[in-house]
Amino acid sequence: MERKVGQLTMELDLIKTPTSAPNIGDAELVAIIEEIRNELSCYEYRRETRELNRRGHLVNHKRVARVVRANQLGIKPRKWYVRTMDSRHDHTSTRSCTAT
Repeated sequence: MERKVGQLTMELDLIKTPTSAPNIGDAELVAIIEEIRNELSCYEYRRETRELNRRGHLVNHKRVARVVRANQLGIKPRKWYVRTMDSRHDHTSTRSCTAT
């Protein structure tokens, strides 16, 4: 009985595993990633991996990260600046800094 349960469990595991899609080349992967970037510009490699898997291309997140890094496809970081003065105050004039 235990042998039969083990055999059925193994068969069930084989059924659950997804069949692998044909392996796509890096050039084709770059073209698909650029297409995703045109549609969804804020996606980084993690989201792109999920989107690629949704579209039927079974790729690993590490491969997507490597291809993105090798082809300089990373998203550009936002420029941050430091506000040194609050110009949205309700004073109408400023005081002079000279001593009288």
